[in-house]
Amino acid sequence: MSNQCPFCHSPLGDNDKFCTNCGAPNSSYIENTGEASPENDGSYYAENTNTGDNFSFSSGNRPRTIEELKEWAQAKNLPLQDMRFFIGENYMSPRAFGIYREGDQFIVYKNKSDGSRAVRYKGKDEAYAVGELYDKMRDEIKKRKGSAGNRSANYRSGSSDSSGNYGNSSAQNNGKKKMSTAKAILILAGIFIAVQFVFPLLVSTLFSGFDNWLESEKSPSNGYYYYNDDYYYCQNGDWYEYDDRDNEWESFSPNTDFLNNYNSYYYSYNYNNSYGIQDFGNSPYYQEPIYNNNDNDNNYDNDDDYDYTWDNNDTWDAGGTDWDSDW
Repeated sequence: MSNQCPFCHSPLGDNDKFCTNCGAPNSSYIENTGEASPENDGSYYAENTNTGDNFSFSSGNRPRTIEELKEWAQAKNLPLQDMRFFIGENYMSPRAFGIYREGDQFIVYKNKSDGSRAVRYKGKDEAYAVGELYDKMRDEIKKRKGSAGNRSANYRSGSSDSSGNYGNSSAQNNGKKKMSTAKAILILAGIFIAVQFVFPLLVSTLFSGFDNWLESEKSPSNGYYYYNDDYYYCQNGDWYEYDDRDNEWESFSPNTDFLNNYNSYYYSYNYNNSYGIQDFGNSPYYQEPIYNNNDNDNNYDNDDDYDYTWDNNDTWDAGGTDWDSDW
């Protein structure tokens, strides 16, 4: 079976100890060879980053523990409180992203505007959990890097209109002229044309695109799931259940509880001998993944040169985050 890196989605060979793209350890190699996990014996840092005990963020390595994620955020001067990211904390108030450890489980979550919580990941794979929040943090930084600095720079430099007023002042509002009758008629005519012809076409296009997006968002990740003491596998949206009696995989139709909470039951992308079941990769249902070199997901870390450092003079507007979605 050809494995896939759970962090950057690049192909992993059977003899690859680490991912050749992002440097993450190959758990299948560790299990098959019986070597100790690099997270435990320190070999990942010594062999893969060449930095000894110090994790090198500048070389493009991804943080793989909660502590490393804290170090990365500090190195990038990120205003975590303003960003509403809580690393290592089970923060309960609305509008927050976070990660924390509970026993042997790592939980990645998002608290939405209404106070409800969407769990992005819950499982034993700390590196995977950290990677989920790390990627989200980078996305949020990129959204603001252009606009936040420019907006605050205008106020710092004293940019104003010809009357010396900043922003939407009362002086500007009082200075507005009344709209002429002819101009009002033209605007009303334009609105009528838009409502009759343009708006229906736009709505149809938007809903079509939204349906496609919604369908893709509902697609669970490929990999192993553990639910009610049984193992399951999802492959491109199709579900399979392991039959302990016949020692084989078979097609499976999940119940409503499973489908509504599958993120909570996600276990791992790669097979582990400790599962005590047949590797899904050896089942007749398994299909080799197709890799597209132009796919951004397969080259997620190709933007390692991007500067995620946050300027002290920039303001972070947490209101720019979509707090009503699950992630």
